[in-house]
Amino acid sequence: PPPPSSCWSWRERTEGGGAVGGATEEGESATAGELTVSTQFGKPTCSFREKRVLFGPVPLNLTTTRTVHIENTGDSHAYFKVSDPAPYPGMNVYPQSGCVPVGGATKLTIAFHPKLAEKFDALMSVQFREGRSLFLRLAGTVEEPLVSIDKEVFRFGGVYCGARASIPFTASNKAASRAQLTFDLSYLTDFSTVLPKEEDPYAELVSESPSAESPGVHTLELPGRSSAHCQLEFRPKDVAAHDFLLPVLVNGLKPPSPPPS
Repeated sequence: PPPPSSCWSWRERTEGGGAVGGATEEGESATAGELTVSTQFGKPTCSFREKRVLFGPVPLNLTTTRTVHIENTGDSHAYFKVSDPAPYPGMNVYPQSGCVPVGGATKLTIAFHPKLAEKFDALMSVQFREGRSLFLRLAGTVEEPLVSIDKEVFRFGGVYCGARASIPFTASNKAASRAQLTFDLSYLTDFSTVLPKEEDPYAELVSESPSAESPGVHTLELPGRSSAHCQLEFRPKDVAAHDFLLPVLVNGLKPPSPPPS
């Protein structure tokens, strides 16, 4: 006949962040005895690489991004979620949840698109699965755009059909934050703007080809406290008189109309 059989029964419990298990032999050939196995779970040790995030001067109605990093120097992966993905009006943090691997880091992006010119001071909170939280201060100042064009009037005089005339002008950003100028000449097909190369505002002027999605619309980015040399170009196709305000948006906003002359 076959020898008497026996089996082990397993039980476990958690204690102090670890697991304790016990096995007892049962059956016809069982002998008195118990096997105990214990394990200890590792703990993540996380911190922000940055002590704080100072945005500095931020342009109104434009998106400014900053990145922060969570580092894990512990011996277990850390799973987190952003407690409030929108810690301030117009501000969003992503990703909203994730994992910081052992010995690694995870990047968080903070995108800020302010609608009001004001100083701001916010606190970003990240919570981990084991209950611990990290906090990071976010601060800066939202600036209204301060842009000027050195020409009050563009007077072309008489220009023959098929000919070309241009008037140079300088666009200046007097604010500390960047500014974006959008020239919308989509309905004025005889006129176009000639802007400098994007990588160098003082480089040789180049005529930009309008895109298929927005023909006649050109955008100029100006860093804080900088200027760019541009041209307004006139190529008449038919005999006509023109009198209009140059359509320009500053940071996507319509500037106030100049006083009547």
